[in-house]
Amino acid sequence: MLAWIIYFKNSRQIAYKYLALFLLIISLGCLADNNLGVFNLNFYIIIWAGNSFLLAPLLYLYIYQLASDEKSFHKKYLLHFLPFVVFKTLILLIHFLELNKNQFLILTGVVLNFGLIVYNLIYIFLAFTHIKSYENILLMKRGLNLIISLLFVFLIYNIIFLIRRIFNLFSPVEFEFFENYLYVGVAILIYFISFKIISQPNIFIKKSKYEKSAINQNEIAIYGKKIENFFEETENYLSPKFNMSHLAEHLKLEKHKLSQIIGGHFNKNFYDLLNYYRIQKVCDQLLKVENRKFNLFGVALNCGYSSKSTFNAAFKKVKGVTPSQFVSKF
Repeated sequence: MLAWIIYFKNSRQIAYKYLALFLLIISLGCLADNNLGVFNLNFYIIIWAGNSFLLAPLLYLYIYQLASDEKSFHKKYLLHFLPFVVFKTLILLIHFLELNKNQFLILTGVVLNFGLIVYNLIYIFLAFTHIKSYENILLMKRGLNLIISLLFVFLIYNIIFLIRRIFNLFSPVEFEFFENYLYVGVAILIYFISFKIISQPNIFIKKSKYEKSAINQNEIAIYGKKIENFFEETENYLSPKFNMSHLAEHLKLEKHKLSQIIGGHFNKNFYDLLNYYRIQKVCDQLLKVENRKFNLFGVALNCGYSSKSTFNAAFKKVKGVTPSQFVSKF
């Protein structure tokens, strides 16, 4: 029910659709794992087995979509659900083709338990990293705390579940508490946090929309010029660790004011501005004959990028072509 409330109440916001689906999967988990005496094995395999691989990607995409400026679904997001498709297909094949029972036990016991936990922990880490990257321009403190709480509850569940699986390696005793009550308890906490989120929609308004600014147009122009000079006269921004805090400290400005100045003067957010200057530097380096002995990503590494995919995406956004297409022109 809560999933449908979130879906319809926030039908225009794609981020909340991910949260609604996340809650729906949690509910199916409670139903399937606590009603095995009512529903047969076929129901369990079809409705639930393998669906746990949907939880972490849905929660991550909810946070990613909420934090970013993207307002629509992109086909690239489907890659996050590839592990679910693979493991769900394997489970169904093993079950309905009546393959060796040991194969099924190995698949569910190893991949769907330890593999799933590692998979979830990776996504939780990515989500926390994403929140940290956007916290200076995105959420009010209450909203940020709710999102962190939601991730923290999901993290605790995975840690306890991991401890339980490790314990089971050394003891054949099963503890119903972990299988039933813990799952339901975590679900209740998640429902409660999600209810707080949908009942306070204003906590996710960007700072530029709710904070009053004492900065006038003249100051925006002055500081805008200082920012231009910073990027043109220094190379501090080429450090992979460079972020908004460093620029704010250099200009002796609060981060929310710096965000307003960048938006007002450049019509960009900080990360788009940073990528613009870094990509310009990459292009300048690529045009130098002596640098052509390096590969594309080697040049990108020297300009602040530590991820090839991030570099390629930033380059395409700034230049409208891929790095390879750019190089092929000269």
